[in-house]
Amino acid sequence: MTDYYENKVAVVTGAASGIGLALTELLLSFGVKGVVLADLNAEKLGERT
Repeated sequence: MTDYYENKVAVVTGAASGIGLALTELLLSFGVKGVVLADLNAEKLGERT
């Protein structure tokens, strides 16, 4: 199933913590080409990049 995600780009909202952060890490482990991170907490999101 991870082959589906290879060379794709994903947008994750709420990516600074919790489920959004976990989803981002999972997508990257599946081989997603790029992930666009979005969150209202810009400071905390900046710590992740």
